[in-house]
Amino acid sequence: MNKLNIFLDLEGVIIPSWDDRFQALNINKKIKNIVKGKNVDIFSYAIYSDSDEKEFNKVLKNRIEDDYECKIDTVTVVADLAKSFLKKKCFQLEIWEFCRAFDKTHGFLFFCDLIAESGQDYMLIDDMVDDAVFSNGTKNYNIIFRNSNNL
Repeated sequence: MNKLNIFLDLEGVIIPSWDDRFQALNINKKIKNIVKGKNVDIFSYAIYSDSDEKEFNKVLKNRIEDDYECKIDTVTVVADLAKSFLKKKCFQLEIWEFCRAFDKTHGFLFFCDLIAESGQDYMLIDDMVDDAVFSNGTKNYNIIFRNSNNL
C-alpha cells in the first residue's frame, strides 16, 4: 500500500476566505478525522507569495494544527508553482494567469507531476474539486481528489 500524502485547501474548507483568516476556523469533523494525528500539507491558491506564506504561518498554522490535531509540513506558494511551470513548459505565466488557466484539479495534477515519488499517493481535500482518482501506473502513484462537501 502506498504512503498517503494529504493536502488541504484553505478557502471554503478551513477558512471562509483569505480576507476572513482572522475569524474562527471552519471545523469539519470529517476532515478532522482524516487528518488527526497526521502530517499534512497546504495546497491553496490563497497563498500567492512568500509574504502570504509568512502570514499563514503567523496567523493560521498553529490554529489549524491545534483545532485539527495535525502537523502542517509544507505550504505550496502559487508563485513558486508558476515559476516551476515556466521551467517545465518554457513559457511564463503571471500568478493570476496560472490560477485562471489551471483550476485546482489541473493545478494539483501539475504540482503532483513535479513532486510525485513512486509508492506514494497524493490526496487534495478541496471544495472546488470533484471526487476523482487518477493513477500513474508507470510511476506507481495515485492522485486522489476529495470534495470537502462530499466527505
